[in-house]
Amino acid sequence: MKTRVSLAIWLILGVLAGCGDDASSEDADILEETGDEAGDVTGDDGLDTEDGDIPETTETDTEIEAETDAADDGDAEETDVPFCAANPDGTPCDDGDLCTTGESCSGGICSGGTAVTCDDSDLCTDDACDPATGDCAYTPNTAPCDDGDPCTLDDACNAGDCASGAPRDCTAFDDDCNVGRCNSLDGTCYADPVADDTPCDDLDACTSGELCAAGLCGGATTTDCSALDDQCNLGVCLPADGTCAAEPVPDDTACDDLETCTTADVCLAGACTGVRPDVDGDGYSALGCLDGDDCEDTLWDVNPGAVEGPVGRATCFDRLDDDCDGFSDFADTACDGLDFGILDSPATAEVNAGAMSPLIRCRAYEPGETETPGPMTGLTVQVGVGPYRTDPTDSAAWTWSAIDYLGQGGPSSFSDVFAGSFAAPAPGQYSYACRFSTDAGTTWLYADTDGNGAASPANGIQVDRLGTVTVIVNNHLLLTEVCVVSTGREFVEIHNPTANPVDLSNYFLTDTADSMTTWRYWDLVTGSGSIRSWDFVAHFPAGSTIPAGGRITIAMGSAVNFNLNFSADPDYELCPGSPDDGSVPNMVPAWLGAACGATGPLNNSSETLVLFYWNGTTDLVQDVDIFQWGNTDEAVVKTGITRDGPDAGTGTSAYLSDSAVASQFAYTPAPHATTATFERLELGESTESSSGGNGITGHNEPSEDYTTTWRTSTAATPGT
Repeated sequence: MKTRVSLAIWLILGVLAGCGDDASSEDADILEETGDEAGDVTGDDGLDTEDGDIPETTETDTEIEAETDAADDGDAEETDVPFCAANPDGTPCDDGDLCTTGESCSGGICSGGTAVTCDDSDLCTDDACDPATGDCAYTPNTAPCDDGDPCTLDDACNAGDCASGAPRDCTAFDDDCNVGRCNSLDGTCYADPVADDTPCDDLDACTSGELCAAGLCGGATTTDCSALDDQCNLGVCLPADGTCAAEPVPDDTACDDLETCTTADVCLAGACTGVRPDVDGDGYSALGCLDGDDCEDTLWDVNPGAVEGPVGRATCFDRLDDDCDGFSDFADTACDGLDFGILDSPATAEVNAGAMSPLIRCRAYEPGETETPGPMTGLTVQVGVGPYRTDPTDSAAWTWSAIDYLGQGGPSSFSDVFAGSFAAPAPGQYSYACRFSTDAGTTWLYADTDGNGAASPANGIQVDRLGTVTVIVNNHLLLTEVCVVSTGREFVEIHNPTANPVDLSNYFLTDTADSMTTWRYWDLVTGSGSIRSWDFVAHFPAGSTIPAGGRITIAMGSAVNFNLNFSADPDYELCPGSPDDGSVPNMVPAWLGAACGATGPLNNSSETLVLFYWNGTTDLVQDVDIFQWGNTDEAVVKTGITRDGPDAGTGTSAYLSDSAVASQFAYTPAPHATTATFERLELGESTESSSGGNGITGHNEPSEDYTTTWRTSTAATPGT
């Protein structure tokens, strides 16, 4: 309990004392009421120090609270006076925490008590003293512990006890004949054998009936493959699948092939092989044996085992009676057929993938049959294409197509000429040939470019003399020849490698790609600017076409000068002569400038020639083909350029990326004579990016490596 001295009362008594006897009477009553408590504070009764208890008259918070009541308004103020502040050091006190004992005053503060000990020495409880009651509490936890068994892992406390964790995994020691177990002494795993005679599998497909014995799988029966044993082979079992196979013994192991006509029999690749005698010494050995000899080895012109023919095969030209019937080569009915057959023309061809080849001409001659107009009765003619330089007489990879009678031809027009095409296979290089049959395809005479048959040299088919076709991938027009030396000889050749004719009305030819000009060919759509006097831009006359597979020639000068140099007219002329006789169509100048310059359209040392397409309305032109020689000073780069053409729309369109100048490769020719020309080596544009460009088919035309796709030729060949 607290001893309270009301300071407020003393104040009131002081006031009342000045007011009369009644006040002193009240004062006496108050003093009487509080005297004992005041005496307690001053230590009249003192503290019981024998047992350290705090007297009942003091509060446990060691404070003496003075209380004064205000007489006028009823408010009260409390002032706490610390117990130890009023008592000397060493005076027993109470800090209010029941979990401490033996506290005493020190420096005016109650401290120095001894904490109550609550340790029950159990890892599975959390020990603590409750400050409110002073009692110890033991709360179960889940702390890690050890249950004393090395074969358990991750033991943990549970409800105050140490609970065992998961058993140690020893399954790595399991197999058909063992069970993995844990050693309770040290926690290590070991293999505990199962009962002997337990069935097991040794994983060998060539064994069966295995049993366990002392932890090992064995006692199996091996698969018997002896049925495959012979002189040159041993039957073995394949462990992978348990099947039997014949394994050859070492080559040259002695054996007997059971043929009386052979000697020195030895095993070779699992077969017993003997040497047949060559009785007559002609280089051929007998197949059979009649007293060590037979007809196949007594006649010098017999190739034993072979058959004569069919027509076109080498056995029809070897001067041997191959089938031992008394007749050799064309005296044998198996070789009797056409007197002569040949792949007439062309010897080489180039065709676009998916298109038909040019006409292949095949010619046949048979006395008394082909010498008169009309096809020979019963004669079938086909043209075939197959893998490059493979024998068409002995390959299933060749495909054949029937072709039609064309008319008479050859020497004295005594031969039947047939012509037809084949469908181009996938891009690549292939061979083609002709074949002829007089018996509805039972036998064939095969022919290359130097002929075959009774009237031809006895060489049969020679793969290096077959026709050669190159299949390319291209679906747009190409610049194929450019002659730049001598103004009167200058020309450009354009080829159509596609399977369809092309309308040239919207195709333009130009050399205005120079970055120094104020107008380049893609500015045609804007109708502004000007070109240099020596440049040109022109398009083909309306209605002009180039046939499928065809070539056209544009004379850069006049048709007259072109004819003087090449003894033929060009298809078009860029710079007509004066007067123009109108015999050759003129290229049409673009309205922006002249069609040809005063110094000649093409520069000998360096130039960029562009064939492009524009339909007259779109914002952008489309590159068709480009040839760049000498250097890259006039490289075509339209990347990001925008133009607004004369179409109804008001917005601009932007070109895709062309190859940067540093990534372009101009053809760099050596100085050449006036008869020389530039010509394209291949039509497939194999070095050119085929997508993401400004080309008419999406190609990036400036990306072509002209150093590998063009060459300098010693003679110009316009139109061929």
